Amino acid sequence: SADCERSVSYHTVPLPVWVALPGKDSCDSLAHTALCPPALFALKASSRCAWHPQITVMPGHQGIKPLECTIYTLTCTLDRVMQVVRCTSCPARARRSCGPDLGTLGLFNYNNHSMFTHDLLDEYTSAYTLAETPFSMWTQGVVRRYMIHGSSRPFVSVEVFHNV
Repeated sequence: SADCERSVSYHTVPLPVWVALPGKDSCDSLAHTALCPPALFALKASSRCAWHPQITVMPGHQGIKPLECTIYTLTCTLDRVMQVVRCTSCPARARRSCGPDLGTLGLFNYNNHSMFTHDLLDEYTSAYTLAETPFSMWTQGVVRRYMIHGSSRPFVSVEVFHNV
């Protein structure tokens, strides 16, 4: 559905180091590592709603609420809290919120509830470019890796990761 095809993150995800051309500076790859993300992701001036990208929220805005969110890494999930504020341009029944991009922290903010590390996304890109692995099989491999590492939550479904 169209509801699943939009994300809060809008900055370009940096290319992995292995994609960089020889002699080119690959400083952007530093944003790939989210080894120890903060416990709270604060609302920033660049925070926005996925449905109304022109609407941004200033920090200190009234109505800021904490929202529990999950970070999906290469091996497990991490629970964190994100500050969000209701999007005033979306219908109230949609319950959509403005949230931070988080790209500078090496995270892709899909929907303010689910974040994915750039490392995880790069792992998929690397695997896909090395061998013809069906999408569902690669996702099942991550599911197994989460089981091996005792993740507190399972990996997302094939459909969700496909939308990410």
